[in-house]
Amino acid sequence: MLKLPAADCADDRSVFRRHHHSEMVSLLLSGLVLLAAECLPAAEADAKSLFQAVQRDLESGEKPVKVACFGDSITGVYYHSGSQRAWCDMLGLALEQAFPQADVEMVNAGISGHTTVNALGRIEKDVIARKPRLTVVMFGMNDVTRVPIAQYEANLRKICSDCLAAGSAVVLCTPNNVYDNGARPNGKLDQFSDVVRRVAKETNVPLVDFFRLWTDYRKADELAWIQLMSDSIHPNMNGHRLFAEQIVQEAFGLKVSLNDVPPPADGLQKTLAQLRAGKPVSMIAMPPWGGLVARRLRHHFPQAEISETVWEVEGRTAADIAKISTTVRSRKPTLVVVGLPQPAGLEDPAGLHRFWEGLLNLSFSFGSRPWDVVPVQPPVASTDPAVQESRQQLMRVFLLGKDVEYIEVQEAASAESQRNAWVDRQVERAVESD
Repeated sequence: MLKLPAADCADDRSVFRRHHHSEMVSLLLSGLVLLAAECLPAAEADAKSLFQAVQRDLESGEKPVKVACFGDSITGVYYHSGSQRAWCDMLGLALEQAFPQADVEMVNAGISGHTTVNALGRIEKDVIARKPRLTVVMFGMNDVTRVPIAQYEANLRKICSDCLAAGSAVVLCTPNNVYDNGARPNGKLDQFSDVVRRVAKETNVPLVDFFRLWTDYRKADELAWIQLMSDSIHPNMNGHRLFAEQIVQEAFGLKVSLNDVPPPADGLQKTLAQLRAGKPVSMIAMPPWGGLVARRLRHHFPQAEISETVWEVEGRTAADIAKISTTVRSRKPTLVVVGLPQPAGLEDPAGLHRFWEGLLNLSFSFGSRPWDVVPVQPPVASTDPAVQESRQQLMRVFLLGKDVEYIEVQEAASAESQRNAWVDRQVERAVESD
């Protein structure tokens, strides 16, 4: 609970001594009602003033602003968005774009599988102790599966009050909508989102209603919504960029665009570190891309020991191709080179996007990035220019959602030269960074 100011909330005990027990109870209850009426607006004012102070300092740049992003796997850094960045990082970029003078530091306090129950168990260590000026809270995706809605509401109120009492402004976010599934039906997610809406209103903190925003987005363009998603519940980096844009829009009233944010410039970071140290490199790769990459790496490192496990796709069904992806993490390779296969019978854009997402998701480590993943955008076989352009655009949007550098092969005849140029850039960059 919020601490109540002594001057506003004091009682006069001498009054109670002059009345009978029943009168004491009546007065006490009346006093509590009056107390709530008088003190709640003060608490709301504190929440509003904290947020206004954050906005002033973002605008002026006079004081640094530390922002904590508190949530579950949708907040944390995992394979869904490329294992290096998430919406917390994108929000930092969005705030810098919206407030060019700002001195912003971001803290990612998202952990996979967590609910508001877990959140209360770690809020002191992961959030309060880091002294953020602003805490952006998004829980609910896991609560909906195992936390009673009344407890969820109580927990969310406690999270808000703890942050506010520690001097941190709060922004509350509803969870995004999802593919229809039994564990997390959208109808139930909307009920939990109603709790977030109510708590935000009653505590006077800004609300970012992702559930409604993304539901409207899906109604307007189903494929565009699908391209925000990494799997049935987790957004990819396309979705994480949109999260950040919408937080700045809804909480601060400012429009920004992160469409031009490139992926991290480190496509072969782990691989080149191994090779430069004279250590062996193990690859899992779809032909012909793996062989082409290995050949160019040997050009730069003639003594390199590079082993390749071939990930066969030619003539294979979608299920057969996907089966190999389930073995990647257990093999712990140095490098995975993944084309974007288009198996027979899988033609619709939504189906292809979800198929590619499945392959890439399992090509990444679950959390951190202990190995490199290099996707390849292959040329489109069709001779129809309209088909070529639509398929290339589908692949581009998909690859942007994985937030990694990729090799773009525009024509089969020039595949080797395009691959060589890409590998050469990676090596040159590694040398320049020494």
